[in-house]
Amino acid sequence: AAAAQELEALQAIYGDDAGDAPVRLEIASPSEWRFRLGDDAILEVFVPRDYPSLQAPTPVLHAPRLGDRASALVDQLLELYEGAEVVFAWVELLRQELTAVEEAVAADAEAAAAAEVAEASADASAPGCCGSPGRCHSRRVRHVGSAPDDPRWRVCVTSGPPFHPPKSGPGETMQAHVASVTCMEQVSWVLSHLLSDRKIAAASHNMVAYSFVDASSGVRVFDNDDDGEGGSGAKLASTIDNKGARDVIVVVSRWFGGVHLGPARFKHIASVAGALLEEQGYCRGRTGGA
Repeated sequence: AAAAQELEALQAIYGDDAGDAPVRLEIASPSEWRFRLGDDAILEVFVPRDYPSLQAPTPVLHAPRLGDRASALVDQLLELYEGAEVVFAWVELLRQELTAVEEAVAADAEAAAAAEVAEASADASAPGCCGSPGRCHSRRVRHVGSAPDDPRWRVCVTSGPPFHPPKSGPGETMQAHVASVTCMEQVSWVLSHLLSDRKIAAASHNMVAYSFVDASSGVRVFDNDDDGEGGSGAKLASTIDNKGARDVIVVVSRWFGGVHLGPARFKHIASVAGALLEEQGYCRGRTGGA
């Protein structure tokens, strides 16, 4: 009776009369419920006779967009079962996860487009670091030159505590590092200094963003590097901007723990960076503009 009542409620929410709902329910049989989430994701729910009091339904998820994350999500669904109706919670969790994936893909595409525009602008203004006052100017992070060997560019680098994201693998760790910088030579020195640490150098990704105003030209230098973690550099740059931080470089090292975190990783990356920026007094409120 409880399962029948739950199905009736699900029909009211996701059935044919639900208008433009992003989820659609199809009832293959009283014991097989199928939910279409968007264009290419389907959750099949096989309901046993003694559900919900004694046994959980069996979820089968078809979601190419989620990749390896799909199997971990199925495990997460089963963890939600506590001897009561659970299918609505399953559907909503998956809907939110798929929405987050779509937003992350859109953010990655936007960041890639912005990077292309910035690189084209940098090429157009080459050689050197020229530009009109108040304009953003982009340079690549990895060209460190001779700065690492020059004590004139040495600055104090502060590292935050290791952070272990929830529901991640046992080795998953993120750690933020910040320093005050006012020129590219200091940016290069900080990166070389951090990468001289074998543990940091061995991280899966060392994501970077920095912002400062060049004293000689009045040009704001504002750039990032995701080090293979697509979209993370742009997320760090957005964190710097949202916090109103200037004359700073922030690096987040990530050691992958074997469990794919999906879009949640961007939240954790921004969180550890933002927390250290606040702790070290870099946050002045969003300033807006370049």
